Amino acid sequence: MTLSNAILGYEPVLDRRRNILATRLSVMAANPARPLSAARVYEELTPLWPVDAGPLLIDVAGAMPDEELLRIRPVSNCWLGMSVEVANQPAAADLLKPLRDAGYTLTLSGALISRLPEQVADQLMMTIVPAGTSAEPPFACNAVQSLAEAETAFAAGATAVIGWPVDGVASKGDSSASNPSFEVIGRLLAMVNGDADAEALEKVFKQDPSLSFRLLRYLNSAACGLRVEVQSIQHAVMMIGMKRLQKWLALLLATAARDPDLKPLMFASLRRGLLLESLVGEVIGPDAKDEAFILGVFSLLDKLFGEPFESLFERLQIPESVYDALVGRTGQYMPYLRLAEVLEGGASERIDDLLGEAFVERADFNTVLIKALGDASYTENL
Repeated sequence: MTLSNAILGYEPVLDRRRNILATRLSVMAANPARPLSAARVYEELTPLWPVDAGPLLIDVAGAMPDEELLRIRPVSNCWLGMSVEVANQPAAADLLKPLRDAGYTLTLSGALISRLPEQVADQLMMTIVPAGTSAEPPFACNAVQSLAEAETAFAAGATAVIGWPVDGVASKGDSSASNPSFEVIGRLLAMVNGDADAEALEKVFKQDPSLSFRLLRYLNSAACGLRVEVQSIQHAVMMIGMKRLQKWLALLLATAARDPDLKPLMFASLRRGLLLESLVGEVIGPDAKDEAFILGVFSLLDKLFGEPFESLFERLQIPESVYDALVGRTGQYMPYLRLAEVLEGGASERIDDLLGEAFVERADFNTVLIKALGDASYTENL
C-alpha cells in the first residue's frame, strides 16, 4: 500500500494577495529501494480528498509519468506534479499531451537548466522553480520562507509562491493589546470555561458586532448543516454547544490578525488544529481532541501577535496541557505538535523518528493528515 511507504509533507500555494490557491502535498518514498509510482500515488490519494475542497497538488518526488495514469480517471481538484527531469526523458515527455487531453492538471518542479521545450511547456499549468530563480510564465517559486523572497518572486512575474513566507512578517503584526477582537474573544473563552449562561455570553458578543455576525453566518451556512435558521446569539450558543463554541472562538482568535501578510500563519494554525484534533483523538482518545485542537490553533499566536506565549496567556484561560506544550515544550501533546511543525516544510525523513515518539504508524498518520487538510477547506467562511 502506497501510504505505508510514503513520507508526506505539505505547504500552501499562495497568490500575490496571500490567498491560498492550493495545497501542495509532497510525497517521497520512505524506502528508496521501493520507488513510488505516480499513478499508484494519485490513485490512492485522490479518493481521500473531498470533491468540493480546494485544489490539492500531489507532487511525487522523482516519479515519472507512465501509461498507467491514462487508465485512471483524473480528479479536477487534484493536480499532478512531476520532476523537471521529465523534460529530458522523451518517453515521459511524450505522455504529457495525452495526460493533459485526458483531463489531468500538470505541473513540473525543479531547477531549470534551460528553457523547457515548447511541447512540454504547453501542457503545464505551471512550472515550479527554486526561490530566487524565475522561468517562463506561468511559474511558481518553491521553498519561499520570507516576505522578501515572496516579493522578489512576484516582482519577477511569479503566479504563486510555495512555502511559509513568515520571516519579516510576524514582527510587524498587530499586538494583542491593539486588536479589539483579542480582548473580547479572550473574555468569551474565559466565560465558556466558567460555564457562563447564554444570556451572559450574548452581552459580551454585543460588544463586538463583527463576532456576532460571524457566529450567525457560520451557524446558518451550509457547512454547519443546521435545519433551522439561527437569529439570535442566545439561540446560537444553545445550538452550537459550549465545546464547539470554545473551539470556534479559539480559531477566531488565531485568525484575528489584520495584516494580509499573516494569512499563511493563520492558514497553518487552522491546519495544525485540525491535524492535532484528529491525530490525538485516534491515539490518546476522544476526550483529548478539544484540547489538541486548541493547542494547534494557538501554537502560532506568538508569531501572529509578536508577543511571547507567557504574556499572551496572562489574558487567556487555556488548558494546563496546552500551556505546558506552548510555553514549556513539555507534556503529552509535544510529540504531535513536533510532527505538525515538521510537516510544514514538505516531506522530511525526520518524520519517521517523530512518528516513533508519538506511537503512530506511518500509513495511519498519512490518512489522518490528508483528511485534516481536506477538512480545513470547510472552515474558510469562519
